[in-house]
Amino acid sequence: MKTLRYFSFFLFALVLGAGVASCSDDESIDSSALVGRWEAIWIEGHEYYFDNPEYNEEWNEACSGDIIELKSDGTGYSADNEVFHWKLEGNKLKVSFGGEYYGDMATVLKVTSSELVLEYYEKDEEYEYYEKMTCKKIG
Repeated sequence: MKTLRYFSFFLFALVLGAGVASCSDDESIDSSALVGRWEAIWIEGHEYYFDNPEYNEEWNEACSGDIIELKSDGTGYSADNEVFHWKLEGNKLKVSFGGEYYGDMATVLKVTSSELVLEYYEKDEEYEYYEKMTCKKIG
C-alpha cells in the first residue's frame, strides 16, 4: 500500500513504553517509552498533488502486518527488515537510514504502555502528504 511508505521511513516509530500518557508539541517523552515492537493497526491521511488532482488519494482504514522495532541502543528495524537509527527530541521521532541524517520526523501524539500514535506531515508548492498512524505494542 502506497500510504505505508513513510511508515517504514520514520519507522515511524512504533514507540512506546510504560507510564507515559499523551503528549503535546512542547512535551518531552522518555525515549525508553518507544523501545519495543510495534504493529500498525489503523492509518489515516491524504496525499494531494496540486497540479494533478487525479492522483489525489485519501485513506482511513485498518491495517496489520507492518511491524517496526525500536531498540534501546538507538537502532531499529523497519517493516521490510531495513536497519535504521532513531532518536527522540522532545516529541519528534527522527530516523536515519544509513547515516547521521535525521531529516524525516514523526510527531509522537500519544504513547502509552500499549498504544502509540504518530503523525507525519510534509508540504511544498506541488504536493501535500499527511499521515496519522495508530500502533499497538506487541513486544
